[in-house]
Amino acid sequence: MTDLSTSAWGWRPGPTLLFMALLGLLLSVGLVVALSPRERPIGLPDDPDTRAARELVHENLPIPPRGLVLETAIAGESPVAELDSLKQQRLAAAHGRLRRAARLHPRDVRVSLALAHLELAAGRYQRAAREYRAIVARSPHYGEARLGLGVALALQAGAPMDELHARQQLMQALGQFANVTPDDPAYAAASFDRVRLLAQVGREREAREVLARALAVAPTPRWTARYRALGDEF
Repeated sequence: MTDLSTSAWGWRPGPTLLFMALLGLLLSVGLVVALSPRERPIGLPDDPDTRAARELVHENLPIPPRGLVLETAIAGESPVAELDSLKQQRLAAAHGRLRRAARLHPRDVRVSLALAHLELAAGRYQRAAREYRAIVARSPHYGEARLGLGVALALQAGAPMDELHARQQLMQALGQFANVTPDDPAYAAASFDRVRLLAQVGREREAREVLARALAVAPTPRWTARYRALGDEF
């Protein structure tokens, strides 16, 4: 008598059980990843080269006057100034120090991010954006990297290009700012820049909503004052 449970239907328990076991393992791994703490690098490695680089550019890494804010671990808040305000010798010296730090910490995205910030300060926006994207791909919850990428994209949009391309750059920048979460140190600056760009592209209602959420997070008195001054502009 033929066993219909196996022969007639071509079913064998071995492969099916193996598949179910592998599926269960994959689901378990996915659950562990989903529930695991999100990696969010902060600060810089503590070594002589990164300290020296920071001293060279602290509060002296310029951002062009486009109304945006950039706060970084390597330099603090960037002053609004023309790019040539930072002497090339200091920029080159900081770059050399960070390159040496990168050789000592080849897998540390914080050093890579500091180097990307120097590219931005040198006006090499496309290269900076490329480096920021690589960092975000490795550490998607790294708010400072998303802030830098958003600023780079927004500054690229200010360069001579067709209107459609410029708007696409601004939309991408807004997406980067929007993906910085409230528990990230870069949230205050990212929210400010997001509100600024939303108002610039004519989305004032959304800008006010983002501004209200940023104020509700209980920022420092300094940021509260800046948010309110920004809100008075539109």
